[in-house]
Amino acid sequence: MATESGSGTPFPQTGSNRELGELLMELSEHVGMGDDADAQQRALRSLQRAVNKYNTCQWKFNQTSQDVTLVADTDEYDLDGTFNLPMRAIMLDTNDVEVFQLEFRTLRKKLDVETSNLGATTIPDVYFMFNLHKRGKVRFWPTIGPGPFPYPKCRLYYFSRIEVPNVTTGKLNVPEEVEEAILAQALAHFMRKEKGAREARDDFLLAAEARNEVEVLHRDFSDYARATGRGH
Repeated sequence: MATESGSGTPFPQTGSNRELGELLMELSEHVGMGDDADAQQRALRSLQRAVNKYNTCQWKFNQTSQDVTLVADTDEYDLDGTFNLPMRAIMLDTNDVEVFQLEFRTLRKKLDVETSNLGATTIPDVYFMFNLHKRGKVRFWPTIGPGPFPYPKCRLYYFSRIEVPNVTTGKLNVPEEVEEAILAQALAHFMRKEKGAREARDDFLLAAEARNEVEVLHRDFSDYARATGRGH
């Protein structure tokens, strides 16, 4: 695998966000369980569910770009991070000038092109993006041959995923107000699990209000529709 980083990165962490352990403590304190280990495990599941909900759309702070250098007889390459939604992929010439745009296909449509029986190529037409074991991947088609390549790089633009840290000292890599909105969503799920739907009703209303506010500030409504031909 060969990957060359581009200039784009996800939202830079400012240090103002709270650590995962603090978020879990706050959630469990809402039901009077504080640092109870079992309660914090349930809180973690609620936080993951909230993050999954926020990953159903694209956010400006998660726009990412990356240059991938083609390697002989290699179709699949690592991304710098996780993949959520595509924007576009553009082939570059030897002077790093953008030449043409590739077509994005979902993995569900992968067989549609692979059954076309085309041989190896030096210029791909289609790209797929996906996650494998929490690692983003890009795959090109038709099969990349031995080269040489008239257009040796592909510049990828895509949205990465919001990820729950895997250590308690980690932080959500999002703006501070988005962290607050995600926490509100997590609290609603947690309260419904712990206290029942009736008790959690107001929490879900507050979570919806918080999400609407951060969508106005941070949601991207443009590139995904253009890349895939689908709306939002």
